[in-house]
Amino acid sequence: LLGTQNGINSQYIWSQSSLDPEQLEVQSGLLRPITCTAIGRALLSLKPDDEIAAIVRRCNLMVENENLRYSPAKFLEIIHEVRRLGYAQTAGDMTPGKAVLAVALPSVVGQMPMAVGLGATIRWLNARKENIIAELMSYQSRHR
Repeated sequence: LLGTQNGINSQYIWSQSSLDPEQLEVQSGLLRPITCTAIGRALLSLKPDDEIAAIVRRCNLMVENENLRYSPAKFLEIIHEVRRLGYAQTAGDMTPGKAVLAVALPSVVGQMPMAVGLGATIRWLNARKENIIAELMSYQSRHR
């Protein structure tokens, strides 16, 4: 998956799917609340905390599912963990049984930051997590 921020959403601008039922099926162009996706969390980790808190409050007004709402303080804990680890992850947040690991990519001056990730079933992703994270971080470092 390759995504960027579009307002208070993550937008998947490119997605390559597999016929493997273990993989996550996402269509290019799809919008999701930025707080609820690994792509979005990776992108938000690049922003200052006060800007993130404002985005969380705006997202909370837009999402219908109570489980997708976060207090700004709780969400900032998630973002601080993303910054510490260097990657973001979700597990069943938007799609039950599916997970995504993502890293932010360096942006060209004047361009919107992007993030790249891999999605699959939680079980499949967890079994390969260390290797996937290593590959995502290698990809990230090649684009610095």
